Amino acid sequence: MAVRVNSENEENRGFSQIVNDFFLARKTLFLGILAVLFLVVIAIAVFTGVSYSKRKAAYESIDACVNEWLEMYPDEIDSERESEIIAELETTAAGNRGNLAGARANMSVAGIYFSKKDWTKARDFYVAAADASGKFYLTGLAYFNAGVCADEMGLADEAVDFFSQAVNTESFTQKPRAQFNIARVQEQNSRIEEALASYNVMLDLYPDSEWTDLAHSRIIALEILAEK
Repeated sequence: MAVRVNSENEENRGFSQIVNDFFLARKTLFLGILAVLFLVVIAIAVFTGVSYSKRKAAYESIDACVNEWLEMYPDEIDSERESEIIAELETTAAGNRGNLAGARANMSVAGIYFSKKDWTKARDFYVAAADASGKFYLTGLAYFNAGVCADEMGLADEAVDFFSQAVNTESFTQKPRAQFNIARVQEQNSRIEEALASYNVMLDLYPDSEWTDLAHSRIIALEILAEK
């Protein structure tokens, strides 16, 4: 038994020595790998910190611009200063493409143009906000507002398309309202069969919404007209 134990110990020491020699022979390589990993961690931390600081500065700039404009609206609008505010927001949007700050900046510019009933520019900036890469909680709202602008411009097909994109945005909380607007635009443009189909979708998908109650009343009215 003693001989067997000693043999096992010798085998264990031999294996340990092999492992030890392996790592010693490649010490420089392993230290290099650790150094690279350490530098990667530092780079990620620095990038994250810089990105956070950039976004924070962007949010502060957006809030300052919007608050200043709201203080002027509606009776004390300084057109020159308003143009400067819009330019500042556009600069922030351009410097933050693909993140929430960029979407918010575009939404803010769109809101200013919307208040001025400049439907074309408002629509374009709402679309820019919606098209920001990544899906933010503003996406559905941006599409919905773009639909409102298109509707005001008399662009029925475009309005329906934007409202449909709002409905198809998972995070959007006003889907029944957007669906109702799809049907309303279709009805107002004498596309009665399409309108009925769109109203009926609401009965299935949003049975508890007040917008569905309105849709139900429109279905009854349209069906009565169809019988005459």
